[in-house]
Amino acid sequence: MAKAEATLYLATPRLVDAADADALHDVAGRADLACVLVRLAAEPDARLQQAVARLRQLAQARDAAVVMDGRSDAAADGVQVAAVGDYAAARRAVGAGAIVGVACATRHEAMEAAEQGADYILFGDPDDPAPGERTLALVEWWASLMTVPCVAAGAATPDDVARLRAAGADFVMVGPELAA
Repeated sequence: MAKAEATLYLATPRLVDAADADALHDVAGRADLACVLVRLAAEPDARLQQAVARLRQLAQARDAAVVMDGRSDAAADGVQVAAVGDYAAARRAVGAGAIVGVACATRHEAMEAAEQGADYILFGDPDDPAPGERTLALVEWWASLMTVPCVAAGAATPDDVARLRAAGADFVMVGPELAA
C-alpha cells in the first residue's frame, strides 16, 4: 500500500570543504525536508565543521532532523550506520534520545536492526542513480509488515521518488538536485 505522506530526506554529497556545505544552505532553506544526512569525505577541518554547524542550524530551524553518516562523534540529531553490527556502538555513543538509522541490504539485516532498536531502516544506496528492483522489493516487503520507518534511497528523478513512495517508503532519500 502506498504511503502518500512519504517525505524527503536529503543526502548531501560527500562534503570536502566549507564551500560544499555552504552550497547546501539554499537547498535546505527552500526544500520541505524531514531530515538531512550529512556525509563527509574526510575528517573535517575547523572551517568545514563550522559550515556543517550552520547547515545543521538551518535544517533544525525548519524542523528537519540532521543525521551524520557514520559519525556518532559529531553533534547532530543522530547517526546513520552502514551495518547492523555498528548499531550498538552508535546507540551507546549518541544516547537513547538520538536517532540511529541502519543501512540494510537484506531482509534479515533489516529485521535484526529493528529488533535491536533502530529508529529507521535504509534500503538502497544514496549514490545509486536510480532505485533498483531489489530496493523496491525490500521497501514494499518492509512497508507491508513492519512499523519501524523505512527510508528508500536511489531517487534521481521525480519518477523515482514516486516509485519509492508507491512501494511504501516512509521517507525518500534524494540528492540536492531533487530537494530544491
